[in-house]
Parts: sequence; C-alpha cells; structure tokens
Amino acid sequence: RRSRSASFASSTERMAAFVATRFAEPLTVADVAAVAALHPATAMRRFREATGETIGSYLAGHRIAHACRLLASTELNVARVAGESGFGSESAFYEA
Repeated sequence: RRSRSASFASSTERMAAFVATRFAEPLTVADVAAVAALHPATAMRRFREATGETIGSYLAGHRIAHACRLLASTELNVARVAGESGFGSESAFYEA
C-alpha cells in the first residue's frame, strides 16, 4: 500500500504531465483533475500545495513558453501562434 505522500505526489505528477502534453488543447480544471481521479477543488488544492502555483498558472506557463518558441523560430503571425499555443483567442494571449 502506498503512503499518502506518495499518492499525493503521484496525483500531482499525473496532473502536471497531462498539462505539459495537452496544453495546446482547451483544458479545464475538471479535465486535469479527472486524470488524477480527484474532485476539481481537491486537485487545485493539492497541485498548489505541491508546486506552489495554481493549475491555471502552470497551464499558462506552458502555453506562454510554447508561444515564445514559435515566435522566435517561425514566421507565424501572432493570431496563429496564440491558437497553436492553446490560447482561445489573440486577446487571451495578450492578457497572459
């Protein structure tokens, strides 16, 4: 039987890996929580306790990093970069 702390770490790792691989898709906290079989409120609390940031800020960080890579290495326009990075709109990209 795994300890509570091992289970806690494992669920956080699963959520982080899910975000890292699916950041370009529309994601909700409920989607991320489901990967760890947790209620969204529990997932948010555990993720923040383990990482020091919210699921939303972790997701935004991945999207911003990807957008920076695309802007630096391609000729794509900002609207296309925003879309390919998972932002729902160009304005959402600018807000991030």
